[in-house]
Amino acid sequence: MPNFSSIDFTNPMVAKAFDFMVTKHAGQKRKYNGNPYWLHPLEVATLLWESNYCRSFEGYLKSSEDIELICAALLHDIIEDTNTNEIELTAEFNDKVAMLVFWVSHPSNVKGNRAHRHEQYLIHYATAPSPARALKMADRICNLAEFVRDYPQLDEQAISFLRKVYIKESKDLLKVCSGVYVPFDKSLEILINVLEEKTNGNCN
Repeated sequence: MPNFSSIDFTNPMVAKAFDFMVTKHAGQKRKYNGNPYWLHPLEVATLLWESNYCRSFEGYLKSSEDIELICAALLHDIIEDTNTNEIELTAEFNDKVAMLVFWVSHPSNVKGNRAHRHEQYLIHYATAPSPARALKMADRICNLAEFVRDYPQLDEQAISFLRKVYIKESKDLLKVCSGVYVPFDKSLEILINVLEEKTNGNCN
């Protein structure tokens, strides 16, 4: 288990989710910095773990819902980016974990160009339960924070993608998911503003 995360991996279900996630994402890299992909789900889960959204006390989860949310955070890209489906997640964990992962995943039946798919994804997220929307916010916060950290190394294509597409999509997501957990709203707003300043000025 990683020693740089505050998550309590003594919980068997959380430990299993971490091992399952690392195995499923084996060999995958983050698109813009080449880091091992499994670091991203771990970062998302850690953000939720350290937030007050999870009803934790002195590092220990108090409810099964919190355990399931942390597991779903570790597994949140499993359906989109590996050959895993909801049936397998239900069998390995439970239906609640599988459903949380389903809600934060892009619906597989949505077709068309990126703008159309984005609109349909927003409709999907808008109908998701609050824990799933909190997870989606945590995911986007970590994605944007990664762009901020790596900004000096980004090429022009990545910067153009941020300026023309991803920042706007992040604003749209904030509108749909805001209010679930106010600190996440504020964090996302700050990161959007930082990246807008950077991309508009193309500064480091």
